[in-house]
Amino acid sequence: MSRGVRVLGVLAVAVLVGVGVSAPAQGRSGGLWNSNDSWYEGYSRIFGGSNANMPSYYSDKISAIRNYDSVAWVLFDDKYYEDRRFCIRPGESVPDLGAPQWKFNDKTSSVLRLTTASCAGYPAFYTIG
Repeated sequence: MSRGVRVLGVLAVAVLVGVGVSAPAQGRSGGLWNSNDSWYEGYSRIFGGSNANMPSYYSDKISAIRNYDSVAWVLFDDKYYEDRRFCIRPGESVPDLGAPQWKFNDKTSSVLRLTTASCAGYPAFYTIG
């Protein structure tokens, strides 16, 4: 299958599930940007809202994230916001979810967009002093 056909297929699927496929942009506002490979390689997507049950072609395929939103997001390793979770605050990024302190590479099955910038009540990827 040609690369052009694959890209069109990914874009069509993204439209169906309400996910944008995009390259990172400095100063982007809104959304949780993620990539299917560490260090922001591979396919990129922007989540604009919560998703309790990611489709199989996105579930368990996130390896790097950046929060370009004004609020925090929580990644869960099971659908319907269950089991292990980590929170990412606005402006933070995690280039390698498989790092030893998280071991969260290819684990995300649901994402929750919070209403504030705080990770209160959720373990955060990074501790603030």
